[in-house]
Amino acid sequence: MNRRYDGIGKVSAAILLVLICSCSRQIIQGQGESPGTAGNASNEASLPFLQQNGAATQLMVDGKPYLIIGGELHNSTTSSITYTEPLWSQLDQMNLNTVLAAVTWQLFEPVEGQFDFEIIDYLIESAEKHDMRLIVIWFGSWKNGQSSYTPLWVRQDTERFPRVIDAEGNAIETISVFSEELLEADKRAYAVLSRRIAESDRGRRIIMMQPENEVGILGSDFDYSELGQSALSSDVPSALLNYLAENRHALRPELRKVWQDAGEKASGSWTDVFGDNIHAREFLLAWSYASFIGKVAEAGRAELDLPTFVNAWIVQHDEELPGQYPAGGPVSRVMDIYKAATDSIDFLSPDIYLADFKGITADYVREDNPLFVPESTIDASRAFYIIGEHNALGYSPFGVEDGARNRAFAKAYGVLHEIAPIVLEYQQKEDALFAVMRQGEETGRRIELDDLIVDVRFTRLDEAAYGIIARLSKDEFLIAGQHLHVGFESGDADRTVYIADVFEGEFVDGEWTPGRLMNGDETFHNERVRVFGRIPVVGPTFAFDSDRPPQPTADDFQASAPFPVKEVTTPGIYRVRLYER
Repeated sequence: MNRRYDGIGKVSAAILLVLICSCSRQIIQGQGESPGTAGNASNEASLPFLQQNGAATQLMVDGKPYLIIGGELHNSTTSSITYTEPLWSQLDQMNLNTVLAAVTWQLFEPVEGQFDFEIIDYLIESAEKHDMRLIVIWFGSWKNGQSSYTPLWVRQDTERFPRVIDAEGNAIETISVFSEELLEADKRAYAVLSRRIAESDRGRRIIMMQPENEVGILGSDFDYSELGQSALSSDVPSALLNYLAENRHALRPELRKVWQDAGEKASGSWTDVFGDNIHAREFLLAWSYASFIGKVAEAGRAELDLPTFVNAWIVQHDEELPGQYPAGGPVSRVMDIYKAATDSIDFLSPDIYLADFKGITADYVREDNPLFVPESTIDASRAFYIIGEHNALGYSPFGVEDGARNRAFAKAYGVLHEIAPIVLEYQQKEDALFAVMRQGEETGRRIELDDLIVDVRFTRLDEAAYGIIARLSKDEFLIAGQHLHVGFESGDADRTVYIADVFEGEFVDGEWTPGRLMNGDETFHNERVRVFGRIPVVGPTFAFDSDRPPQPTADDFQASAPFPVKEVTTPGIYRVRLYER
């Protein structure tokens, strides 16, 4: 099957003849025109979109709410069809419904104006074959604060695509965000990719797009080139100034304090408005990256209007300075600047490899920013927690193929599939869906509702303790998890709540199928619900409550020990009825 053709504009009759008649792979050179919107009309009604449904913003796929039970492949996995092909069956067995996969500018446009569609076509065909959905990650101008996935014709031309200059005057291998030539080239390539998806993805396998990856400058707090210095002395855009004024009481504290300390000016250069400091430079970078990505996203959405997000290499600790993490990236402290800069990006997502998962996710939850974690550890408790506690769109561990032998993780993801209809329904209701997860030295959680208190205690320290709790009605709850004790107390001191019955069970084809009636020792004679989990499986485990580096580097390379293999629990599902007297 031919996978390469003109992605930009006019194609000569001779080239069209080659396209039609040749069975070999072809590279067809574009003529440099802007992409049109030919692919946008077909099947547009079935495109995925974000929608506010009651208390939750949800991803709508085929017209219904969709829960991303996902996993992101390693960076280089999809660069080779031969390498990727055997992995699909493993992903099936891991109970994923969504795969995050990279398409790299380096392979997509190896020669300027010539586009290779082999990888994107393969991903679409494979997702259709394996009944998976896809989220495409565009490794364009930046990936992890560097520019290693740009084509060679971009990397070699430092005049046209200037590099970042650090404070010592040294050029680093990150291309400047202030390069207009880079913006135009990236926009053009991303638009061609989006058009190809519009034309090829008739089954609407691709549900979201992520342009760029963990953007920012790593190794320098600013771009001290002439381009950067000129931008720093330019006026702060009125769109940002208006946003600051209109949202002054709701701004992120890091942004509000810097602006207030500089006098809350309503006009002036970046150093006038924010002071001559590291914060002003970071805010300018954040505005510039957000504007750049917004324009790239806008070009793509003109071809195919899919939900679009960006991800962040997050701040590792409160004292960390820009440049130690990618300066200008969509970290939480500059979230308002990204929101002010563009409306082509639907939300910002944190990549989380740190132990304080609860604190970091809470930092990204706000009314205009639905939560999705596109990169994290292969840890089912994290998925359960954000889906139940923060109405998250879903969860995706990075390097998910590494978990192919982790049967416990696959079983937990299978339980998420079972309860997904319940989760999606009760995400929409106020005070109807909650989650618990042991983190650090926590021993439990008390959930206080208007008429009831749900008392959850963690029962194991050597395994993950977590669960989702859905209040199905006034007197009925569904609990999915493991290693929990759950009790119920009346909010009225004159009344007492008792457990009527607890059934352990499962959902089969969406229908509840009860198993054991739990009583006696299994519930302390109906005093508490003992959420044991299902039959343990043997498989690799993972480390708890430990920080991990956001990305490996050549400087900190070390051999890694394999995860220990032992018998570990998998989550179970329990249906609980209460009565009161």
